[in-house]
Amino acid sequence: MSFISDVLSQHYVVAAIAVILMGYWRIAKNSGRLPHIPLGLFILYLLIVLANLTLAAYGLTGWSGNLVLAATIVLYCAVARLVFYILIDVWLTRRMKFPLPRITRDVALVVIFAVIVIILLHKKGGVNLASLLTTSAVLTMVIGLALQDTLGNLFSGLALQTEKLFQIGEWISFREHVGQVVGMTWKSTLIKTLENELVYIPNNVISKEIVKNYSRPEPKHVAYLEIGVEYGSPPNKVRDVILDVLSEHPKVLKVPPPQVRLISFGDFAITYQVRFWNDDFGGEKLLKAELMNMVWYAFKRSGVRIPFPIRDVQLRHIEERKERAAHEELKREFIGSLKKIPVLAPLPSEDVDVLASRVSFEVFGNGEAIVHQGEEGDSMYVIHRGCCDVLLEDDGRRHVATLKDGDFFGEMSLLTGERRTATVVAKGDAEVFVIDKCSFGEIIKAHPAISETLGQALVKRQAGLAAKQGRKEEPSPSATSQLVSKIKSFFGIG
Repeated sequence: MSFISDVLSQHYVVAAIAVILMGYWRIAKNSGRLPHIPLGLFILYLLIVLANLTLAAYGLTGWSGNLVLAATIVLYCAVARLVFYILIDVWLTRRMKFPLPRITRDVALVVIFAVIVIILLHKKGGVNLASLLTTSAVLTMVIGLALQDTLGNLFSGLALQTEKLFQIGEWISFREHVGQVVGMTWKSTLIKTLENELVYIPNNVISKEIVKNYSRPEPKHVAYLEIGVEYGSPPNKVRDVILDVLSEHPKVLKVPPPQVRLISFGDFAITYQVRFWNDDFGGEKLLKAELMNMVWYAFKRSGVRIPFPIRDVQLRHIEERKERAAHEELKREFIGSLKKIPVLAPLPSEDVDVLASRVSFEVFGNGEAIVHQGEEGDSMYVIHRGCCDVLLEDDGRRHVATLKDGDFFGEMSLLTGERRTATVVAKGDAEVFVIDKCSFGEIIKAHPAISETLGQALVKRQAGLAAKQGRKEEPSPSATSQLVSKIKSFFGIG
């Protein structure tokens, strides 16, 4: 009776431990927060022990030896699997950028388990290894004939891993498929395309084909764009505009430097090839789209034209009339904007007309920087349509204001040549009038006395900006005289 009681007591303890392990395994699988510790073999070991205890409680001990041997083999395999999890799945994976391929892990585990089983069968079960190996060889031959394709994929996968032609996380192209390697199983290699589709390629197929690896020998690689420009645009000017755009984008590498090459003279356009380096193949299409977008705005501001097809040449005179009418309309709108700017209010009406005919009109796309904090400048901007964010770059970028239609910025740079005090970025498409030193200098030199009035207006403007920021700065005669001196010196007025 005491024996049965002890067996039942052990039975409950083993059952309780098995239930706890199964509960943890289930919770870890569903929550995703707890570590996925491999507990399957430990649970199997407890179930075998539980079966042995149950049979013993009923006096059925005929299978006890086999169950004990099976439990021992499963326990050793469970411990080996746990050690493999700690060393490979946790420690090595954290040190590597990407996890170990599944095929490599599975083959390693199969070899480890096979060694454990063979040793324990010989040591604990007294199995003759010679007869076991003979039987295994025959069985292996039968299985090999039945699973030729599967084994071909397996060994091809092992060969790919040995040669390390590509690894998980690298970008490759195979036939018409281009994508990132996301997995390698016993049967196939998985790549996720740029369209977010999974492609399963049998290992014995991919090992026989030409595969291009975009991540080797390093992630940095060359990308190309082709841009057509009309014949009237000087090549050096086109190169400068495009290179300025490339220098602005943070994902275009500065070393090696980008290149712009004239490659052909077409029927109605000169074609340029843009060659630049980047280190993100997956984001290359988006990067090219952003660069083309920026180039369009840069061409618009610089007067570089993208030609119409040659069949539209007969309508060109109509377009020119429309452009002249649009230019006159812009001039009238600019004159209206100038009259609302306090700093330029002292200008006589005839000088306003002259200035309106000399300003340039520029368009900036969303996110483009119009001016950069700290850079030298000698121009002022008046927003015609759109919005711009004013950012201070001290400890990162800090938003301080949003400018809208009719607002202006850069007056200190225009009148005194001071460096930009903030970065101004287009918020959506922004159309601006640009008044530069060359255009404004002729007017102020023709009327030197106006510098006094401009200095007073500029001091009031600075005091108003300080008040908005919570600082009180009263305009003073000395501040006005200093600004007037700076204006005269900047424009070379005696």
